[in-house]
Amino acid sequence: MVEIENFKETYCNSLYDFIELGKSLGKIIPSRKNGKIIDVLTPLKENEVNRNSLSRTYGLNEFPAHTDGAYFRKQPKYILLRYVGELKKVTPTIIVDILNSNLDEDEKDFLKNAVYLVKGIYGSFYSNIYSNGKFRYDKTIMKLISHKEDLMENIINKSKKIFFEWKQNKVLVLNNWNYLHLRPKTKDIENKQRLLQRLTIQ
Repeated sequence: MVEIENFKETYCNSLYDFIELGKSLGKIIPSRKNGKIIDVLTPLKENEVNRNSLSRTYGLNEFPAHTDGAYFRKQPKYILLRYVGELKKVTPTIIVDILNSNLDEDEKDFLKNAVYLVKGIYGSFYSNIYSNGKFRYDKTIMKLISHKEDLMENIINKSKKIFFEWKQNKVLVLNNWNYLHLRPKTKDIENKQRLLQRLTIQ
C-alpha cells in the first residue's frame, strides 16, 4: 500500500489507470450507501438535483469547506479526483490547510475539544473536528453541541488556501484526514461540463 502524507498531483489517461491508482492506496469504497465506486461530480443548478447533496443546497455557488465522507464513522483517508471534462479552463478546487495556518489558542482548543453530533450514514454519532491526527468536518451534517460559538468559519477563513488547477486527466490525490477542500462558485458554462471522477479510499 502506498502512503501519501499530504496531497499530490498526477495524470491518469484512462479510467483503468485511475482505478489502479486508487487500489494502490487502499480499499476503494462507495461514497454513499448502495452507491457506485466511481462518482461523477459536476456543477448543477439546485433545480436539477433530485437527491441530497451539496449541489441540492448550493447549486453553482461556492461549496463550503469539508472533508469527504464525514458521515462514515471510519472516515475515508484518501480522495482521488480526476478531471475528464472537455472545457480547457475550469474552476479550481481549493485545498484548505488548517494545520499549517496561524491559529490562536482558542481556535486550536476548539478544533480538539468542540463536540458535534454527526448525521451518519448508518446512524448519528458524536465527533470532534480534529482527533487522533484526523479532521472530520461537514457543516451540512454536523451540529455543534458543546460550545455556544462555532469558530470553524473563522478558522477556515484564516487558513492557508492552495488552488489546484485542472487539466484533462489531471488527478488530485488528497489526504482527507489532513485537509478540508471546497469548490468555489462556478461559471454558468461549467454547468454539467466541469466533470470530475472521484474515488473514495479507506
